[in-house]
Amino acid sequence: MPILFEQILHKFYAASISVGLDGSMLVASNKDRLMAWGMIFCFVTALSLTSWLCWRKPYAQKISIAVLVMSLSIPVVVIPSALKEYVHVSPEQITIDTGSWYKQSTKVIALDNLHVLRRDTSDYMVSNLIGDDYVTWHFERQDGSVESLILNDFFSAHSMAIVHYIRDRGHPVKWLEVQYY
Repeated sequence: MPILFEQILHKFYAASISVGLDGSMLVASNKDRLMAWGMIFCFVTALSLTSWLCWRKPYAQKISIAVLVMSLSIPVVVIPSALKEYVHVSPEQITIDTGSWYKQSTKVIALDNLHVLRRDTSDYMVSNLIGDDYVTWHFERQDGSVESLILNDFFSAHSMAIVHYIRDRGHPVKWLEVQYY
């Protein structure tokens, strides 16, 4: 993939990563991500209005209007969803807030009693625009129970920062361990 195109795609997952006074880490959407979606909205809207004005055939004008109406979902659904999306990681838990204003989704995963954190990747599916693998994390507890988390696009794009934070707080992470044979 050309470098410029890849840099543009990375803007759709842009985030601010900060560490609070209590030692917790917050990965939250930033203005670059909102601007990327805003630019897509402006481009699609301008393209559909221009094609509506230039095309004289009725079916082409109807398609242009349909694309314009569908593009309104970007400022109504996508941008508010991207604005509120965050991952908060503390030594005790991970809180993932995703979803949109009409379908809230908050997931909390406790890190206490964690035996090991494992990762599975899918060879046949890609989970986001930049081509990262479809990833599932498995939190294996001391009591033998396992909690699985399918990473969304935003979490997947910043998963290495999150997993290093978890490992640096003393929790074992299987795929970051150095193994000598």
